[in-house]
Amino acid sequence: MTHARLQQPTSPQSGFTLIELLLYLTIASVLLLSITLFFTHLIGLREKDRAIGWVDAAGVQAMDTLTRTSRRASGIVSPLPGATDVRLVIDDNGETFTFFEQDGVLVREDALASQVALTPQAVRVANLTFDNNSNEDTMGVVDISFNLSIGEDVQDTFGELYYKKEFTSSAALRF
Repeated sequence: MTHARLQQPTSPQSGFTLIELLLYLTIASVLLLSITLFFTHLIGLREKDRAIGWVDAAGVQAMDTLTRTSRRASGIVSPLPGATDVRLVIDDNGETFTFFEQDGVLVREDALASQVALTPQAVRVANLTFDNNSNEDTMGVVDISFNLSIGEDVQDTFGELYYKKEFTSSAALRF
């Protein structure tokens, strides 16, 4: 008996070629890199938004304290009418309050020399000025101006994270 070998029909090999595998790996790598860069950018935007929020909140709170205290005061001790100074000294019915910048922080000092920081350490105060615009017709008007910034020393993935904003307001004493 003759044994005939059964031949299997030849078929194309199944599977991927090396070039196909390299192509798929390249596409997957580019996709992962794009997703990573996207999320890194989102984190940077979140940090920037947080910095803006800190500066805005600190500025509004500090300006509110300055104007509210100035409005209820009975007089402006310094600066003199028509003058500009970096310190505001007001008399609040016999109690003296002084506002000034110390080491980048806005400070309120009372007559007993106890100090209260009006801005957080992370937010830096600069260009603080008080302009006494009082005259015979408008007594007790003071213009307040300062800059707040955050992030001079903070580095992030996309360079320097920095935000600065100017705050200005006027307050008139209510006699």
